[in-house]
Amino acid sequence: VGHLVVAALVILNKAAPAIVTIENVPTYANTASASILRSQLRDLGYTTHERILNGKEWGAIEGRDRWCMVAVTQGIDFDFEQLMPPKAMRQVIGDLLEDIPPEDARWGTMKGLVEKEARDLAAGKNFKMQVYTADEESVGTITKGYAKVRSTDPKLRHPDNPSLMRQFTSIEHARFKQVPEHLLGDASETLKHEMLGQSVIYEKFADVGHHIGNSVNRFAGRPEVEMRDRIAQGFQDQLGVDQDVAQLAAHVVADLRRAEPGDSRYVGPIVAVRQDLVVQKIDDVSGILHQAVALREMPKLGQAVEIRYRDGSAVVMAATNNAALPAPAPTDSPAVRS
Repeated sequence: VGHLVVAALVILNKAAPAIVTIENVPTYANTASASILRSQLRDLGYTTHERILNGKEWGAIEGRDRWCMVAVTQGIDFDFEQLMPPKAMRQVIGDLLEDIPPEDARWGTMKGLVEKEARDLAAGKNFKMQVYTADEESVGTITKGYAKVRSTDPKLRHPDNPSLMRQFTSIEHARFKQVPEHLLGDASETLKHEMLGQSVIYEKFADVGHHIGNSVNRFAGRPEVEMRDRIAQGFQDQLGVDQDVAQLAAHVVADLRRAEPGDSRYVGPIVAVRQDLVVQKIDDVSGILHQAVALREMPKLGQAVEIRYRDGSAVVMAATNNAALPAPAPTDSPAVRS
């Protein structure tokens, strides 16, 4: 598709946008097409900035490197090196899987693909199957042709029977790339995989857009929008919490989820307390939202506690290893009550 640079430059010359963003595979950066793009953009008055963005740096299960160019009109201040990836929380493939029972018909031996792998290896071809378990921390890149069920595409191994495996669903595919599932609409499973396979790791390019937006804010003399404000908005949208709680949580965690009311246990300091809810920090980047009505007693702000759930209610007790716990958040928000 390198020849498309000509059409792209014609459009850019006519439209004259203030900022241009282009992404491609990393190898594109070394092509003649990329060289033409750089030189022509500079002739049109743009300053170009380039960076290789890795999905794992932005907390995605799928690594997926992408080359990104941002070209800005001279006078707009942009620095790719100032774009810092968030502190990613540890997660495994199993955290992102749909609840598919072990007896589901989607599990199978994939005998034909296993036999093809054996033939390829015997012929000296290095075409190996990628079969992952739920406890692994990364998965290979899933491409647009995933629905074709090819031998080299990532598969998931059965939790109990190692001879069985299955394809990842389109919802799991979206989660691996951090793409909001609602964006897929009601397309077929095949089309969803095609869209996702040609997409990017969502969060890293959302951050690129945020970074560009702050460049525009500086140019226009407006204050910058801090990254945590976008995180706070995500908490509001996903969990339905109000702005005060969302902003407080965004100061101390990059991920916030509701407590599981079943048989679960959470250890960490309390970073926000209000009459109706409690936010607890459980590691460097993750927080748990507890409903006060489920707690048999209310913990205090800054208290390091262990909260154990069973049958919808929870017991609150002092944590046994306070020194190893992260510090609570500052108390300058109206959402906090000591």
